[in-house]
Amino acid sequence: MKSSSNKAPLKKVQRLPVGAEISLNSFLGDAAWKSVLSEDGISLGSIKRTDESHFHLQVGNSFQFPLYYCLKGESLFVGQDLAFFPHIGADTIDCHYLIEIEYFGFSIERKSLLQEVKMLFPGDDIIVSGKELVWLSAGGHPAGKLNAALITPEQTTDKLFNSLPKVTSKLFSPVDSTFYAHIANRLAEIEESNLKVGRQNLPLTVGYQDKRAKIFNTAHKSRVVEGLDLQKYAARVQGELDQIWQGSGSSLDREAYIYQEFYLPFVQFLLNILAMNAGKVVEIVDGAGDEGVTASVFSIDDKPICNIYESFQRVFFYGNPWLAKVWFYIPPMISAAAIKRQRKYSESEQHVCVFTLTLDYLLRFNHLKTGNFTGE
Repeated sequence: MKSSSNKAPLKKVQRLPVGAEISLNSFLGDAAWKSVLSEDGISLGSIKRTDESHFHLQVGNSFQFPLYYCLKGESLFVGQDLAFFPHIGADTIDCHYLIEIEYFGFSIERKSLLQEVKMLFPGDDIIVSGKELVWLSAGGHPAGKLNAALITPEQTTDKLFNSLPKVTSKLFSPVDSTFYAHIANRLAEIEESNLKVGRQNLPLTVGYQDKRAKIFNTAHKSRVVEGLDLQKYAARVQGELDQIWQGSGSSLDREAYIYQEFYLPFVQFLLNILAMNAGKVVEIVDGAGDEGVTASVFSIDDKPICNIYESFQRVFFYGNPWLAKVWFYIPPMISAAAIKRQRKYSESEQHVCVFTLTLDYLLRFNHLKTGNFTGE
């Protein structure tokens, strides 16, 4: 397996005088953005120099691409591929992000897998520090590709399993569902440029659930990992979500509000990454959509090399040691208990197994800092 994220990105420095503004359109080739817009000339957003040490970032509602930013020194780095940011020194895993994906299925506060690097969503309007604006670009080579094929697929689940490394590399994030691999395969199969994904086909669980939490609690070595008390942090996130919902004045109930304001934007962001890599657009719509058959479900009876449960157990012996022995602690007996609890909880979403496997791919094939090796 070889990750192309080892290639350094091109750094396009923009020296904007105070009051000057540059459109996000100018960072994208015409073919990259005009094909997804209903009207030519519509603005995707802009970056404006407000004073000597600040930039104003406005992302248009029509911006259907991933976008990240990070402040290093006096430079504001902006780019569309998270895999490029370790090259500027943003190479440390954000453990808060990992906990949020595990226990909630989405991240809050625009976090990404990397500390210091934040996501920008359509409609965002923020002021950030920086004296120099640097755009990170792919420089003409496709980014986020991890070449991996365990076997020639004989079944639909084999193909789904085989696509997990490549999809994880594109997203540069662990995921807790096979949904994203399924959508990536559909994007490769269809001839149309627009794929409509129905809400009813999104991953089933949204937000904190006791049953889901117990699965991850079983896999973790202890309640406190890397100095973070898992339950206290999950409760803190719950409190923040409550506070935001109560202060919003929304007529939606708490669950519907979190779904609309946190879950859907996060899922759409990840789908935009897959769409950008395929040169297409993914749209979440009410109803079933047109993405075809729902993602296949991995089975305990799948062949060993493509068995998600057996792969989860193999991580302890052959995977990233920090993941398997510090962040989690999953020797055979512990992992068997997690699998048993997972299968009882859900026949269709193997959260802990998919999350562990995808995070392992990222840690083994990218030079990322994870913390100490004691978990203390």
